[in-house]
Amino acid sequence: MLRPGSQSSRYLREIASGKRSILGAALKAVSRRELVSMDFFRGVAEMAHAIQGGRPCLLPAEFVLHVNELTLAIQNAGKAGAPYRVTTSFEPLSPMQSTLESERTYGETKAGLIGSMIEKLIARLHKH
Repeated sequence: MLRPGSQSSRYLREIASGKRSILGAALKAVSRRELVSMDFFRGVAEMAHAIQGGRPCLLPAEFVLHVNELTLAIQNAGKAGAPYRVTTSFEPLSPMQSTLESERTYGETKAGLIGSMIEKLIARLHKH
């Protein structure tokens, strides 16, 4: 049962009123959940701790360069109109020790009705 003030009930009201499509509500629910659970400054904090501790950063330069190249390739994809061959690579990263020791269970959030429907849809789309 939906709580009257929940995000899911709000999305359902928006769908019923025609203010938002089903797909629009699904995308809004997913993007909101993903942004809320993402720590945008974790990498910056790790770099600061590495500098203070005199140790190598857990995010190696090759990884950062690769992410930068992918970001620029995605941003310029429409302009070029042609395939892009990625030129950088990196060795797989190991999880941070603090993540391994954390009691937090990433990815095990309690999704509402729309969130659980979206997760099932995404899981089906990934089975190709």
